[in-house]
This record gives sequence, structure tokens and C-alpha cells, in this order.
Amino acid sequence: MCHFKDSITALKQVTSQAQRDMQHYMIAVIGGAASQDVVTAIHTLMDFQYLAQAPHITLIVQDKINMALLDFHNHKDAITEEDLWRGTESGSPLDHWLIPKLELMQNVALSISKLGTPMQWLADMTEHAHIECTDNTDHAHNHDDLEELATKAADIEYGETNEEDNEGEAMAILDDIWSPRWPVPNFFAVAEWLRTALHYSIPYPVCTFASGATALHLNYKPSITCISISEAAELFNLPDLQGALADYLHHEGAYAQNFHSFGWQWHSPPDAHLPFADLQIWYKVHLQQKSYHNSGSLQPVFTVNAQPPDCTWKYGCHDAVILQVDVHHEWPSSSLTGHAVVDVHLIMCPLSPKGVQQVWDDHFLVYVWQFDIVPQQQASVD
Repeated sequence: MCHFKDSITALKQVTSQAQRDMQHYMIAVIGGAASQDVVTAIHTLMDFQYLAQAPHITLIVQDKINMALLDFHNHKDAITEEDLWRGTESGSPLDHWLIPKLELMQNVALSISKLGTPMQWLADMTEHAHIECTDNTDHAHNHDDLEELATKAADIEYGETNEEDNEGEAMAILDDIWSPRWPVPNFFAVAEWLRTALHYSIPYPVCTFASGATALHLNYKPSITCISISEAAELFNLPDLQGALADYLHHEGAYAQNFHSFGWQWHSPPDAHLPFADLQIWYKVHLQQKSYHNSGSLQPVFTVNAQPPDCTWKYGCHDAVILQVDVHHEWPSSSLTGHAVVDVHLIMCPLSPKGVQQVWDDHFLVYVWQFDIVPQQQASVD
């Protein structure tokens, strides 16, 4: 939180992507530093905001919204008792909750029953049109004839153009305002086409595939086309890589499975024998998921990095993910059951010796560090 010189409570307005980021790490930041009741109050308030932003809200979700708000009110006194609620100008502790927006939250679930989901009333699109039609026009024309240009843009939007206006130009402006800047690819369609294609008509290994509500895509050309296991271990600072691969192969047997459990004790030595000596390595993998609320809607693509240490990244650039380890549980319907929170350090595919074909030739493997969630009874804060 060192990015905020006046502490996090000094933020006045947090919207859009910044708001979603705050929802992601707020609880993790205050965990251990605040009392359990304070964390519960903030947690339930985050739950309320998250549930209310859903694009599809059922009666069950409405009940959850009301329960989240009720839990917040049951625990909010801990915030005032610890003098965490302070005035913006005076900075002194406040002992009341006379906040109009907080009072309005009691009407959210009731309003959803009458008016539908709140997300449909967002002003984002209107503000985007304002930026495109006025702010950008302002910068482009240096304040000259701004009122005339803004009026013309509004007339185009509402179909009030003069007869001599070019209809094609009007449609082009509207498309530029409302259309996404980058088209969203459909990795699921690509994966299905590759799955049903003739075996010898597509390149191997298949670099786009889907599992449940998640599709993965890797570049056909790896970042490192061929590297020995020992060199990869040194490059990525993973001294136990060869032993971990040996344990994995011993655990899997003669078959390559998509899911397996974590947590067994390692037995193989660092120089254990392997049926292959080289690896192909990718520095990133692209993931796409279906919307939680509408399985027919695709989410934007995001990237998971697994790059080795270099002059820019002293410890490497690798991302944390939620990894499915049980075939009977699927994200997100199963929550974290059957899943593990891991840090991805290496994305690889074994290379069999020349003239030898093994089951691992078309399977991608990842080396990860698993995060174990354990209770902190005597957590201390620096």
C-alpha cells in the first residue's frame, strides 16, 4: 500500500478496473492487521458490492445481498470502536454511521426486484461517448468550434442529422464509440475444431484446448525450443526440477492424466533418471473463461506469465492461479474445493529422444509452488 502516501482511507472515488482491483486485494491487505470483526465487516461489504454487480441476479442472490448487508451492520461497530472511521477534514474519530449512501444500500435488493440488475444503469457507456465526442474532439481541435462539434456528434448519435450528412460516416463514428477496441477471440471454438480435426491434418502438440469453463492457448512456437532439464533448472532457479519430474512420472505411471492431487512427499533424488532429457518451454499461456453468470458469454483473454529471472525481473515474472486438481470439482461452481492456489514457475513440454514416441510428447506440464492456507493464531504486523 506504499503507493498511497495518505493511506488507503484517503481514496475518495474508486471505479471501474481500480474498483475491481480493490475488491480483489482489500481483505488480503487488512488481514492480520485488523481485528476479526473489522475484517468481517469489510469482507461482508465487499460481498455486498460483488453480488450487486452481477449481470444476472436471482432470488437466491437477492437474499445473499440482504444477508451480506445485515452481516455488515452486525459487525460495523467494531470499526468505530477502534477509531477507524474518521472525518475527512478533521481527521478525528467518528462515532456514527450517518452516511446517505450506506442508507441507500438497504434499497438495493428491493430495487432489483422492481427494476432489474443495477449494472444495466451504469453511466460508463455515456461517459465513454462523452469522452469520444467531446474530450477527444476538444484535444484534436484545440477548443475551436467545440460546441458545434459536440452538437454534431450528439445529433449523429440520436439520428438527428441533416439530409446532407453522410450516413456512412455517422455509422462509423457510432461503431468507433460503442465497439470494443479489440475483438474477443473464441478459444473454445478453436479448441473444438482442433479436437474434431483429422489426426494428421493439424500440428502437434495441440496448443489450444479447453477443459470445462476454461480454454488455454499457447504459441505454436515455444519461447525455448530445446533446453536440457539441468539448464532449465539453472535458468529458472529450480534446483529440484529433475526430482520433481521423476516423482510426477512415478506418480502418474504409464498414463498422462489431466488432473492429480498435490501434497505427497518427494522421494526422487535431484539426479533421478528420466525417459527424456530435454524440454520445450513457454514463457506465457493465454486463458479464456466463460462468464460465471452466462455460460454463453466469453470473458476477455488474460495471460499467465512464467518467465525466468533476468535484469528486469530479479526473481522472474510468474503469476498465481487457481489450479484444478480434482476431476470431480470444476471452477467456479465448486469454489476452491478440488482446487489449489499455486504460483506458476515453469510451463513445459517434454521432448522424447529421436525415434522414440512417448505419451508425454503432446502434453504440457507446469511446475508450480502451492500455497497452503494455514491459520495464523499469533500473527504480527511490522
